[in-house]
Amino acid sequence: MFDPNVRPRLLAGPQALAGLREVVAEFAAGAHLVKLSAADAELLYPGEPVESVAVYLRELGAATVVVTSARPARWSPPPMPIRYAYPPRRSTPSTPPAEVTR
Repeated sequence: MFDPNVRPRLLAGPQALAGLREVVAEFAAGAHLVKLSAADAELLYPGEPVESVAVYLRELGAATVVVTSARPARWSPPPMPIRYAYPPRRSTPSTPPAEVTR
């Protein structure tokens, strides 16, 4: 899981923000889950709709992107393919296991 958790007071200017965007892109590309707040999306990509940021992170390679917000949802994420991963099947023993004695 990757949560950028942007702290604007730690950014020393436009170059720092550009560097942070590169780091976010690199980490998001390999993440199974990116948890991004709407505020983080606005700080990282000013003026971009939050849904566009979510789609961008998915296109980079993130398996799932979750956007959190203190406000009620105003949009729905675009449909994405759903992937299921099941553990391998175990063969069922033909006889019950022996009773354990102490």
